[in-house]
Amino acid sequence: MKKIIVSALFVGSLMASSLTAADVKIATIDMQVVFKNYYKTAEAEQQIQASSASNKAQFDGMMAEYGKLRDQAAALQNEITADSTSSEAAKKGKIDKLNGLVGELQKKEQEIKTNAAQLEKFMTDQQMRLRKNIIEEITKAIEIYSKGKYTLVF
Repeated sequence: MKKIIVSALFVGSLMASSLTAADVKIATIDMQVVFKNYYKTAEAEQQIQASSASNKAQFDGMMAEYGKLRDQAAALQNEITADSTSSEAAKKGKIDKLNGLVGELQKKEQEIKTNAAQLEKFMTDQQMRLRKNIIEEITKAIEIYSKGKYTLVF
């Protein structure tokens, strides 16, 4: 362990001596400010918001369908419990219909959960991809600008 520390100190002192011997120019960059003010950041945010609005509309449509099915099942359940004069065959038919609606509700609920998870993953991936591309562009521009002008860029 001591050998590693001594080696690191030696290499560090060599680097420091070589930097002090040359004309040292150091540049610091606040990447948060650059990222925030870069024009493509606003474009990416608009793209993400548009995609989010589209996904929300799709999700709201699925929830509306689910609500209609739920209301139909509740109405049928109330009809079955309130109707004491119907024959057993009629009640059995309504119960079978109710069971079918409950099955549809369960399928729709699973579909909504799956779709929501997929949309969330898509949105996260899209956001990360856009940010990565913007940071790469900014980094390349900084490298081009600083080449030959600055010794160190942080």
